[in-house]
Amino acid sequence: MIKCYLRVSLLMLLRSHLVLRCVVELEMEREENNYISRLKRRGCWRKLKLLLGSLIDSQEVFNVIPQKNVGLWNNLIAFYMKYEHYERALEFFKQMQLEGITHDTITYACSLKACSNISAIHKGNEIHCVIEKASFVDKNSVIGNVLVYMYAKNGFLTQAQQLFDRHPIQSVGLWTVLISGYVEHQHDDKALICFEHMRIHGISPDAITYICILKALGKFGALEKGMRIHDEIKRNGLSNDLSVGNALIGMYMRCRLFVRARDAFDNLPMHDTLSWTSLLAGYAENGHAVEALKCFKQMQLEGVSPDILTFACTMKACGIIKSTRKGKEIHAMIESTSFLKQVP
Repeated sequence: MIKCYLRVSLLMLLRSHLVLRCVVELEMEREENNYISRLKRRGCWRKLKLLLGSLIDSQEVFNVIPQKNVGLWNNLIAFYMKYEHYERALEFFKQMQLEGITHDTITYACSLKACSNISAIHKGNEIHCVIEKASFVDKNSVIGNVLVYMYAKNGFLTQAQQLFDRHPIQSVGLWTVLISGYVEHQHDDKALICFEHMRIHGISPDAITYICILKALGKFGALEKGMRIHDEIKRNGLSNDLSVGNALIGMYMRCRLFVRARDAFDNLPMHDTLSWTSLLAGYAENGHAVEALKCFKQMQLEGVSPDILTFACTMKACGIIKSTRKGKEIHAMIESTSFLKQVP
């Protein structure tokens, strides 16, 4: 056991030396702003991330360290978060409490995000209460951001709005988190009001904001407003953004303006599965089965793989035109994939 501990200690000492060396190199390059310096900094950061990651790449290594500070606990929690083991991350948060380790911003942020991702709102509320008692929310913008995200993502929109209103720095990202929460939980009217308030406060939307608001406009069938937003997107140079373009296709299809949807599709520099599926679904949902099947054929020719929604819309198109032959052909394609195994 002693030999094992000595080996671990020597290994960590060596790695700590290498980490320190990387930090010194970064500090030496910090003041320079030329291309070579940027490349050097990038290389140092990559090495530093690898070294720091290796400090916690084994639970056994962590366990033999006799005195664990908050930084080591945070690294372990972040490690499990990275690989989506959110329950395990929360177990370590609880263990920290039991061992009397004082939490910091990173601990709280990681734990709240874990609660958000597994919808553990009861646990999230408990952590929120602890944070409130420590007066972290009003003092720390990072904690405020994560709390708004947790409540908005899980549909607790009143709490999300209250925390947002208290937040000292209402950035475009924070506005977008709130708008996204309203849209995802079917409060599209409130999302649009929030979007207008964002403008009044002088905050410019980014690509993700536009994607959220286009979804809300499509569900409302607010074509005129959607077209104005589209013009704004063009002025801001975002019309070639794939995700924004896909949102435009979806918005126009919901508003049944097929020509505009096709134009938005054709103006994209490339097409992914969502691009094709948005177009195909719009045609199929509105009875334009022949156009939907043409899209599916062209999608295959371009080598873009369909997903389960693409297949569902294509089968619907086959049903509309009563094409048993085409339906069997699509069914055979589905059988050759793993999609049927995914259906409960």
